[in-house]
Amino acid sequence: QSTWGFKSESTLENGSQMSVSVHSAGLVAASPRGIVVNTEQSVREVVANIQRSGATAIAVDCEGEKLSRFGRLCLVQVAVNDDVYLFDPLSCDVFEAGLRQLLMQEDILKVIHDCREDSAALFWQYGVKLTRVFDTQVAYRMRLQADQVMPFNVGLNTLLDSYLGERNNLKDQFRKMMKTHPSMWTVRPLTDDMNLYASSDVIFLTKLKDHLLADLNVTEEAVIKASQTSLDYGLINELVRGAESVKISQHVQGVVRHLTDHCAYIGMNLGWDGVVTNQKDVNKLSSLPMGQVVSFRVSEIKSEWKRFTLELPKSKTENPAPCLDQDSTVTTDEMNPHRLGQRQKQIDLGKQTEEYKRYQSLVERDKRDSKECWGKHPVTPDIRQSCSKRAWEGQVRKWRRLLHAYYDATSVNVMSSSSDS
Repeated sequence: QSTWGFKSESTLENGSQMSVSVHSAGLVAASPRGIVVNTEQSVREVVANIQRSGATAIAVDCEGEKLSRFGRLCLVQVAVNDDVYLFDPLSCDVFEAGLRQLLMQEDILKVIHDCREDSAALFWQYGVKLTRVFDTQVAYRMRLQADQVMPFNVGLNTLLDSYLGERNNLKDQFRKMMKTHPSMWTVRPLTDDMNLYASSDVIFLTKLKDHLLADLNVTEEAVIKASQTSLDYGLINELVRGAESVKISQHVQGVVRHLTDHCAYIGMNLGWDGVVTNQKDVNKLSSLPMGQVVSFRVSEIKSEWKRFTLELPKSKTENPAPCLDQDSTVTTDEMNPHRLGQRQKQIDLGKQTEEYKRYQSLVERDKRDSKECWGKHPVTPDIRQSCSKRAWEGQVRKWRRLLHAYYDATSVNVMSSSSDS
């Protein structure tokens, strides 16, 4: 073991200088350091190697500037066995080059600790919908439930220490630095300590998964199913434009992050968090499964703290659905995370076809999405619209039928010619 210090002037993406100073004692000399992947060619090569290796599980984590739906994703760490790769979306389009395909691949398990903000950032900023996720935080909550202990969210270092005797020794220092320098993850090139911190967050995750499964005595599939609630977090409050647009008395959705005897802290997928202090409401929330989406009413807005004071709706007649603004009319159905997920999967399947790729290459973007083109071009159905399942399925069938016209060269030429007329 060694004691070391690091201090340097690092360049932020905007060209300004930031002093990065870290001092850590007791770091293991063989601490993992990741391979930075920052060109499209290297992304293609690394992803191809992972897929050829036959790996059935990878560990994933993300870093960013206020990482969330409204923050900025700056780094994606992927660990495969003892190798760590640091994909850099600020240097090139790592997702288009192959990372999106890897993260959405159905036959590879993604082991993540607390995937809520990571999955929200990936989905909203890069269109990545994670599949087959094993959330180690969810697995530990299942362990607590099995012991009839009130579930709570636990930090990664606590789990690593408890199950493996390992930890990320830079965790506390970096947590403080990210508060004082929110843009620190835009530093390029990555400093040695940033590399070490990012790599340490993923290198032990697959081993942790194995130990949790042995301790839980449940199947891997059971944890994957339970982890879906964390993935659904990225879809709540989808139609709310941002925290600044929320008004007093507006109804929003949230998920309990942390619960004490007198207070509940709520994640809202808006960049700001919420807090519930009404004792009756706190008692009701304590009886609900951790991770369940709950409807709230905004009772106070504390802009200086970037926090909402929330309360449960007073009666069943109050509309629990979140809305864009107070005069919007939005139904509960179109905000249902499960329904949105089902619709998105249907759209994703259509967009993966050769017909859709040909359609993209032949029809200009500004000619695709207008309502006037419906019936001529395959305009993608809006997953957020309020309609019955039968009506939605009919729209999808019509969309796929119109896409099919782009399947062969003859019909493609006909459609292309008509679009220019």
